[in-house]
Amino acid sequence: MGNNGRKSEEFERVLIEAVDDGLSILGESVRVVLLTLIRERFHIGEHEIPKKPNEFSLALRSILGESGGRFIENLIVRSLYAKLGLGPPENSKEFHEYILEARRKITLL
Repeated sequence: MGNNGRKSEEFERVLIEAVDDGLSILGESVRVVLLTLIRERFHIGEHEIPKKPNEFSLALRSILGESGGRFIENLIVRSLYAKLGLGPPENSKEFHEYILEARRKITLL
């Protein structure tokens, strides 16, 4: 596997950690329930979130409401950018745009 493949795998692993970090603010049992609901209702397993960030965002907002979903997304993005050493994310982007931007920055390094 080439360097970009390794970087992409590492990015996906870190994003899944950041998702866990963001959801953990709600407590471990709520985190597990949310991931189960997203998997069962929206057919997005945790390992698929890096490939389906927009769908994950829609699922999160469907379950938690618009403001609750945005709040958790913001926590996930902050955690992701911190873990990747990217500095604070810019404001006013959609969740999937942050994820695509972070992936692009990391795979280009």
